[in-house]
Amino acid sequence: MKQPFFDKVINVSLHRYAELDSVGRAESRTNVVQIFTPDSGRKPTIRVSGQFVSQDLIQQVELRVTNFRTDEPLDRYFYATIEAGYAGGKSTAFRGKIVNSYQEQPGPDSVTVFQILVGDPDTWLTSTLSITWQAGVALDVVLNDIAKALDMKVENYATADFTLPVAISHNGLAKELLPKLRRVFAARSADDVFTGIVIQPWNNRLVCFQADQGTTLVYELDYITHAMHNAAGFDIQAPWIPMLRPGDWVRIDPRFFRQDFGGAQVAHGNLFQVYLIAFDFCTTDANNSMTLKTIGAEA
Repeated sequence: MKQPFFDKVINVSLHRYAELDSVGRAESRTNVVQIFTPDSGRKPTIRVSGQFVSQDLIQQVELRVTNFRTDEPLDRYFYATIEAGYAGGKSTAFRGKIVNSYQEQPGPDSVTVFQILVGDPDTWLTSTLSITWQAGVALDVVLNDIAKALDMKVENYATADFTLPVAISHNGLAKELLPKLRRVFAARSADDVFTGIVIQPWNNRLVCFQADQGTTLVYELDYITHAMHNAAGFDIQAPWIPMLRPGDWVRIDPRFFRQDFGGAQVAHGNLFQVYLIAFDFCTTDANNSMTLKTIGAEA
């Protein structure tokens, strides 16, 4: 998947309570404030940043809007949808609950900050599941039961022959089953590489993959600003790829290795699985970067 890195676009929808009742409680009726990047002309300054790690916890992003004008207190805004990417190219969407908002910088160029938990953290933190699975039940069945309790969909990249080696009984929070499944399917190869499963929430999806195989998605890195070799792969800095998630793969052009590492790394392959993404992306200034921590396919 090749990706252009110019004409940056961020579109934001902020949901707010339309009014309060007589005792100051938020009513269910809401309205939406939208901020769009136009196809032409002056862009609003909108910045989104975050750090995604391969883990069984919901992720967080931070939204900064310059010269945000509102006739309501910031605590009325409770939910946000952010679409970010490149005009004419791939983009991604983050949807989640606003857990904190404040004005970081006063006028004339004021900056308003929204800290957002991606997904539905209320359902994630409170949904319960009382269930028993017998040994031999397919992992797909287990994942779908958990996802249904969490009001999510399953995106499973693990092989179809994964079945429970033991029976599991659970009566508690649905999210607590994810680390339990990781322990049940824990495994290591002969050279001590973890080959069990990873399950992580991503927006409204529950993503599962084998730790050593990742997902099936591969992104080409044609533009790199810096790379540093580590024990298992590379720490890479490059323009942000919006669709990239932990567990996905990146392929680096071998010409980069020949130029910066004298060709020594080409023999070790140029395909790397991502397990951490830190990104910073803005519509109007030079901020457009991601830092990846990766594991080489050969590792």
